[in-house]
Amino acid sequence: MSALRRLGELASEKSVVILCAERLPWRCHRMFIGRELERDGFKVAHVIDEKRLWMPRGQVDRNG
Repeated sequence: MSALRRLGELASEKSVVILCAERLPWRCHRMFIGRELERDGFKVAHVIDEKRLWMPRGQVDRNG
């Protein structure tokens, strides 16, 4: 089983967080993982810091 497919299975059951040492998602493999999960219908939010989220492709953060 691929790791991405397993991650998708886990994410379909609960909220999932991927941690990375890179602060900005566009400088990291996490951007590609997020893009694939988004294509599979998952909502993806990248935490930049405690006050900022980056929502790919114009997704709207409805939690403020």
